[in-house]
Amino acid sequence: MVNASNSVLVSFFQSGDKEAFTEIDRRFRPRLLRFLRRRVDFQETAEDLTQETFLRAFKSLNTLRDGVFLPAWLKQIAYRVYVDWLRRVSKEVAVVFYDESASDVEDGTSKSSLAAFSISPKRPSGGEFSGTAFDETTILRDEKRNIWKIAREILSPTEFQTLWLRFEDELDDREIAKELGKSPGSVRVALSRAKKRLVTYLKDRNQD
Repeated sequence: MVNASNSVLVSFFQSGDKEAFTEIDRRFRPRLLRFLRRRVDFQETAEDLTQETFLRAFKSLNTLRDGVFLPAWLKQIAYRVYVDWLRRVSKEVAVVFYDESASDVEDGTSKSSLAAFSISPKRPSGGEFSGTAFDETTILRDEKRNIWKIAREILSPTEFQTLWLRFEDELDDREIAKELGKSPGSVRVALSRAKKRLVTYLKDRNQD
């Protein structure tokens, strides 16, 4: 199953092969742990939240209609686990919400994974969070479109992969460069071109 696509893994699981979830866990646990670790202060907390994410995913994976959206679906669960944790640890902490119309996964259809945080709250320790969207006003207006689908259609494979690693996997320039075997400078150029092309395309579509 190591070489199986996300869609195949989901199909296997939904057909009764629960071992497929072992590969899903292996494939996505590191990136979800990284996603959560950047939002909490302690490694143990991030690990606990990651485990809770996979417990919830295991219980509800049969509801995912299209396995191609597995990464966004898992990340959405992780974010909700994180929000639930914030509510538990302190009622004083401002809670951040993604814009549901732009970022939620409904019936297996990802609308947008690049939606920005609506506010910049503080962690229980006092540190500030930071948003990740590159042009949230443009993207949030594009409520009914799948941003990643559009990106795949109009960007080069390298630009698409670079954009994905930045906004989905939340890697910095050096991490992306290491992943792609490129220099940090070329990564910055690719990101700049990809963002400009995608935002320009969306603005033009919104004006039509």
